[in-house]
Amino acid sequence: MDVNALLPPVLAFLIGGLLSWLGFWFSGRWGFLCRSASAWAYIALQGVVGAAGYLLLSELTENGVVALPEAWKSNCYAQAVFMGFLAKSLSYVTLFDAGGTDQKKSVGFKFFVDGLQEKVAEDEKIAVIEFLIEKEKQYGSVDSVKETIRRWIPHELKDKKTLDTFLGDLENQNTVYDAMLQFLREVGKKMFESAFPDRK
Repeated sequence: MDVNALLPPVLAFLIGGLLSWLGFWFSGRWGFLCRSASAWAYIALQGVVGAAGYLLLSELTENGVVALPEAWKSNCYAQAVFMGFLAKSLSYVTLFDAGGTDQKKSVGFKFFVDGLQEKVAEDEKIAVIEFLIEKEKQYGSVDSVKETIRRWIPHELKDKKTLDTFLGDLENQNTVYDAMLQFLREVGKKMFESAFPDRK
C-alpha cells in the first residue's frame, strides 16, 4: 500500500473535522458539548465528507459541483486542503438519486448531518440545564445573582438601548435559574464561570 496516496484524504479528513470543532469552539458551545458523542460524531462526519470529497474530486468537478483553481489541479495536497475547507458545504450536496422515476430520492450526507445537528442541539440543551441547576444550588438568592450579573455586564452591552433591554429582561426574571440562563446566553460559559465560580 502506498502510504503517500493515503496522506491527502487523511489531510482532508483532519481539516474538515478541525474546522467543525473550531466552529463549536468559537461559538462558545464546546464547553457544553465536549462530552457529547453526537458532537464528536458530527466532527468526524465533516472529516469523512472532506475525505470523500477529495476521493470523488474528479466526479465533482466534472459535474460542476466544485470549481477547482487551475493552479491546484496538479497538487494533491492543495486539493486535499481545498476539499477539507469545503466539507461543510459538501455535506448538503446530493451524491446520487435512488429509486424509480416516480419515487426518486436524493442521497447524500445531509440526512446524517441534519440528524446529528438535532442531537447535538439536544445534548447541548441538557448540558446547559444540568450546569445551571448545579450553579443554582450554589447561589440561592435571585437578588444577589442579579447584582452580580449587573457588575459583570460585558462591554458590548454598554450601548444604552441594548443595556436597557438587557436590564429590563433581567429585572423580570423571578428565579436564579432564569437570571443565570439569560446571562449565560449573553456572555457564554467562560465569562459566566468567572462571574459565578464554583463554591466548595
